[in-house]
Order: sequence, then structure tokens, then C-alpha cells
Amino acid sequence: MAHILVVDDDGDLCALLKAALERDGHQVSACRDGRRVDGAACRWADCILLDVMMPGEDGFALCRRIRDLADCPILFLTARTQEADVLTGLGVGGDDYLAKPFRIAELRARVAAHLRRQQRSLELAALTHDLKTPLSIVSGNAELLAEDALTAAQRQNVEAILRGSLRLEDYVAQLRTMTASGPEGGGRKETVELRLLAEGWQSAGQGLCAAKQIAFHCVGAPAGSVTVHRVSLDRAVGNLLDNAVRYTPRGGEISLPLHAAGGRLSIAVEDSGPGFSAGALAKGDQPFFTSDASRPQSGHLGLGLYFAAPAKGRGRFCVGIRGHLW
Repeated sequence: MAHILVVDDDGDLCALLKAALERDGHQVSACRDGRRVDGAACRWADCILLDVMMPGEDGFALCRRIRDLADCPILFLTARTQEADVLTGLGVGGDDYLAKPFRIAELRARVAAHLRRQQRSLELAALTHDLKTPLSIVSGNAELLAEDALTAAQRQNVEAILRGSLRLEDYVAQLRTMTASGPEGGGRKETVELRLLAEGWQSAGQGLCAAKQIAFHCVGAPAGSVTVHRVSLDRAVGNLLDNAVRYTPRGGEISLPLHAAGGRLSIAVEDSGPGFSAGALAKGDQPFFTSDASRPQSGHLGLGLYFAAPAKGRGRFCVGIRGHLW
């Protein structure tokens, strides 16, 4: 059962939505004046249905006011179906847009779909929290072992455990970003020299490629600086490099060409691996997508490109068919 808040100035529509959604086992509260929606109502709700054209405070203004208070899907129900209206609704924080008149079956199906995604996000958040303690135990014990007198083989094993722990810590941090409420967790924007970004990516690429004897080149670091969400950008490039190393054969080649022109910075990751099948390109940036038979699945969680893809909200993200990412 979910708690659903309906905000619409039409009493008959509120009654219809309440009756329909209660048949699905939900608890529904209706409000006919958006100005009466407060923080307590938002925290109570698992899903909010908003009319747009309401007297006093319209749906767009209400969504903008409560978006940071409501950690749940917000669906607009409205007769305003022009593209500009849809974009406005999504831009102020709406998750979906259903045009009036709508079929009640479609509304119930969309609410159910959003609630399923919300539940999955909550489960992932709980799992991420539960992973932190055992991960701390593993990495802490490995650090203690590293302080002891070890044979060369034992030290190599301990160092492998520590490297694996660091990767797991990064996955946990990325999962926390993925399930976090509110604005994207990419940190504040900062101005950084392109040279420093390139040096960091060069070091990361060389470290990832060394074990498989893959030749790595970071090409053409331009002069100047950029203002970026550096945490998100470093994460995106790191995941693309990791993905390239995973599928590039031993002794292969990976390059990271950088190019600046016209006020834009282009970052490419190109590898000599098998590339993506045509059918996988449309789903490559979806979380947990691992069904592409053209690429091995061992140890692959289907999250690498998903965590790289948020960069597309601040630029352009493309997956190429011959192992090229740009």
C-alpha cells in the first residue's frame, strides 16, 4: 500500500482518482487548493498527482515549491499538452505528464510503474547502507595484514584485496549517488585547469591498463580551464576507462583523446575491444543492463555506463558501436 496525494481543484476528479487508486490498495488524500500542501503532506506521500491549472498556486509553482520536500514521484494531470508546457512541468521537477482526458486504467498503470521504481530505489539505498559495515571490516583487516611481515606472494594477495576494496567503496559511493534524493549528487561546480584533469585521467588510465599490458594514451590535453562538476566528470571518465579495460584484450590499445573548440570540450574513450552490438546501444546507459551477449558478463554489474551517463545532463553522452565512447 502506498500513500498518494491528489491535488486538483475539481472535486469530482478528486473523488474519481481516490476511488480508483483505493481499489489498488492505496491510501489516498485529496487537496483542492495547492496552497494548503505543506511539508508534512509531502513527507507522507509516496506519489503526488498534480493538476496544473489551479487558482491561487498553479501546479508548476507548487511542484517547484515542494520538489525538495517530496522524495517521491510527481505526476502532472492537465489539459495543457503543448510541448512547452510538458517541458516546463518536467523542468520544475515533475516525473511524468498525463494529458486530460486520460483513461483511468492508464493512470493506474503509470502510478504503479512509478511506485515500483520508487521501491527499487529505496531497496538499493538500504542495501548500500548495509554494505558499508562489512566493506569496512574487509578493508580494515587487509590494512592490518599489510603491516605484517609477508612473503611476496602474500603481499601481492593483500594488495589485490585492498584494490578490490577501493573499487567496492567507489561502487557504494556511486550507489549512494544513484539513490540519493534531491538534485544530482555531483558536487559543486569548480574551475579546474584542463592540464590537471588530463594528468589525473592519465594516471588512472595507466593504472587500470597495466595489469593487462594494454597500451594507454591520453592525447592532446588542451590549454585553458573549464568549470565543471568535477566529481561527476571524473567518475564518468573513470567508468568509461574501466569499461574499456574490461573488454579490451590483453596487449590491446586504449586512447583518451581530448579536444577543445568553440567553447566545448570533447572527451573520447576509444578501445580495441569487441564494441557493443547494435541492439545494446539504446540500453547501454540503463542501470543493471547486462544482457548484451557480445560482451562478457563476468564481474559486470551493468552500472558503469549508467554512472557515466549523468554527464549527458551537462553535455553530450554517446556510445559508439565499435568500442568508441565520446
